[in-house]
Amino acid sequence: MNIFLKIYKRLIIGIKFYIRVFRLRKNLYEIDRKSPFSGALSAKGYACFNISRKSVKLLSNLYDISKNNENEKYRISIEKKHYTAFNEIFKLAEKEVREYLGNKVFLDGINWMVSSKFKSHEKLRKSNSINWHTDNVGARIKMFICIKGDGSQPTLILPNSDRIPTTISWLKSILIESFRWFGIENKVKLFGTKKLIHVEGSVNLLDTQLLHRGSYEN
Repeated sequence: MNIFLKIYKRLIIGIKFYIRVFRLRKNLYEIDRKSPFSGALSAKGYACFNISRKSVKLLSNLYDISKNNENEKYRISIEKKHYTAFNEIFKLAEKEVREYLGNKVFLDGINWMVSSKFKSHEKLRKSNSINWHTDNVGARIKMFICIKGDGSQPTLILPNSDRIPTTISWLKSILIESFRWFGIENKVKLFGTKKLIHVEGSVNLLDTQLLHRGSYEN
């Protein structure tokens, strides 16, 4: 592709990003200001917990079933024998999520995610998620539960005490994120970065309004 055409397309994508986030700002603010923002996530926008070894073993079994069944590869079909693990997870999640976002919350997805040092996962290490970004959906919690990991690929976050970003912090975030929409890699070290370590049994929750990225390059 002609280099000038590539640059033009990236400029259009970047400009559309700016238009979208500026339009969203007011609507998301009106929604977020109704949230209680209490509980473990309230101070810095993230919290770390652990689940039992029994639950890790049950989840590992569920993953093996999904991995070996082509029809279920991208789905999670929970059998009765796995209930103990999900009861533990939802007991933890319900308390923290409701205290943070209120009672009108809902679960919008459960997915497997595999990331390793092997070449078969090169695509993941080249994904947009490797660059600093927010999810641009207002206050929303992601929960990472690790069933196997050595901590070498943490999720990097930039904690802050503003549950609803101030205008200055919001402008800073979209400026930092805009690099990826213009096709420029942005893995720069930010002052105050916190590593959410993923090891067996770890549970990391974060508000995706925080600047964050996956450290897949490790």
